[in-house]
Amino acid sequence: LYTKQGTTININNGVKTLIRWALADETSATRIVIPSSVTTIENGALLKYCTISCATQQQKNYCLENGFAVEGTYSIRNGVLTINSGVTLVSPLIARENTTISKIVLPETVKTIDAFAFYGMTNLTEVNIPSSTEVIGASAFQGCSKLSSVTLPKTLKYIGTNAFRYTKVTSINIGYDTVYEEETHSNAGYAVDMYRTNITVNRDAAP
Repeated sequence: LYTKQGTTININNGVKTLIRWALADETSATRIVIPSSVTTIENGALLKYCTISCATQQQKNYCLENGFAVEGTYSIRNGVLTINSGVTLVSPLIARENTTISKIVLPETVKTIDAFAFYGMTNLTEVNIPSSTEVIGASAFQGCSKLSSVTLPKTLKYIGTNAFRYTKVTSINIGYDTVYEEETHSNAGYAVDMYRTNITVNRDAAP
């Protein structure tokens, strides 16, 4: 099915289907190379903690739609992380806990910033959230201790808990219909110190 070179898994040329759990034992792998012969990837076949090298657009589409970090869809240069146009879901595999990145540039195709996507990026000071973004997952920017401000699109549908915990962000402006999970937990009577991040929420008035 495959060979392994260091921490890279090379799927053998000629393999047509990657079956569920096929690579489950390869806990030390960091990269998977898929040949053009693969036309079917079953859910659970790939490892979420690996970057994926795709040979076909079909493979790339599958990986991007399922939150994998795909080689060639982003770049990191001079402290700037640039996600390429066409990416709709930003995975934490790309830059989580990267301490060299100070700026993130996202394209207008991004719909979801996944949970923990930019967690622990302690040197991050600047990020643009494009108007296409619908979801910011839990702890997406948690621990970005130099990030002091963020502009959110009013069309944003959901912000998860702790999205901006342990940052310097003190206030956010959101649309009337945006679900802010920390407000939901607080209103339901959960422990305030567990969910609140002392961020002032400025919500649009009802239309």
